[in-house]
Amino acid sequence: INAEYGDDRVVGMAFLSSAPTAFHSSVERLNQLPQPDLRSICLAAMDDLRGKCLRESGHDTGLVNTLQFIFRGALKAQLETLDEGLARWTGLTLEARELVAECWRSKAGGLKEGAVDPMQMGKLEDLKWKLGLAVQSGSCKELSAPFVSLSFKVKAGANGAAQTHCVELSVPQFQEMAAQFKDMSNLLDRA
Repeated sequence: INAEYGDDRVVGMAFLSSAPTAFHSSVERLNQLPQPDLRSICLAAMDDLRGKCLRESGHDTGLVNTLQFIFRGALKAQLETLDEGLARWTGLTLEARELVAECWRSKAGGLKEGAVDPMQMGKLEDLKWKLGLAVQSGSCKELSAPFVSLSFKVKAGANGAAQTHCVELSVPQFQEMAAQFKDMSNLLDRA
């Protein structure tokens, strides 16, 4: 037990100290919600983590994501209670903390760490590309327009089948996408 933080329950939630940028603004919005609305969003976030609700609940995705960030971190840290950690690491009001912690206590039992897909997204299994040259179309006899064809093989969820998604980009579009990936890589290198 680290004396600075008090106990393992608080230390286990230290992941909140490096929360995403939008986390804190979402916490402020959660504080402003009436209790029934906050309870509904908490339950929707838990249901979504269980795969019961695919974000069709009509709730604000940013708020659901914020609660799921808390729940996934608590699940990974194997926490039974969130009370002290929420008080230490978030700006949630006492009422909001109590409601979120109560939701966790009542609904977290069926969740397993490996079963939670953090963003409800598939996993990229393969990426193929080819450079092509469009030479003719129905409206133009000679195009000579180069393009890049991308084929993404994505596996949906833990037991999902792989699907292939194809995209055709002009060379400028591909260069823009490559620049964005380079920017992401540079950011990750600095992290």
